Amino acid sequence: MPTLKNTSLFATAALGLALMSGCSSEQPGQPVPSTGGTSISQTSSANASTGQDETLAAIKPCDLLTAQEAAQFKAQGPGQVGDTQASGSTSACGWHGRTADDNSVSFGVDIRATQGIDELRANGGTVTDGKVNSHAARQLQTVNGGCILSLRVGPKSRVDISVVADNAAQSCQIASDIANIIEPKLPPEAN
Repeated sequence: MPTLKNTSLFATAALGLALMSGCSSEQPGQPVPSTGGTSISQTSSANASTGQDETLAAIKPCDLLTAQEAAQFKAQGPGQVGDTQASGSTSACGWHGRTADDNSVSFGVDIRATQGIDELRANGGTVTDGKVNSHAARQLQTVNGGCILSLRVGPKSRVDISVVADNAAQSCQIASDIANIIEPKLPPEAN
């Protein structure tokens, strides 16, 4: 996969990952590894009229990674609020960084207060189910080398971590690392 060098490529890659997260059918796979961690004591509440998880919708995705945490992925500046119109996200934030071997990487966090992890579709990639700490998770390795790791917050709400790096394995490792940072900051998983 070519190295991403500018924001228009990032926007195209992020849009492609976001669009893939809602279409087609899923494929079976292996679970996402679970690691230890804690969660905050907020509870998630759905708005009956909109079907939106209000607690999750109130979270700003750029606040889920501090500057110090984003620096682990060699982030080049603060997170940038993303356009959610095409993806259906409630809110989004994206960063540009560098991998361990100094190639470009783009990563983002999308709040989806009206879409559950069961709505993440393979669209030609490979979907696996598992857990990240106390939250159920679904991971999608895309056909173009990207990775989306979705954390379940409620039956109809999730948080997506999207990564585009040199290959799917590297993208999914970075997504897993980011998920382990932000998962304890999310509301506990609701039934």
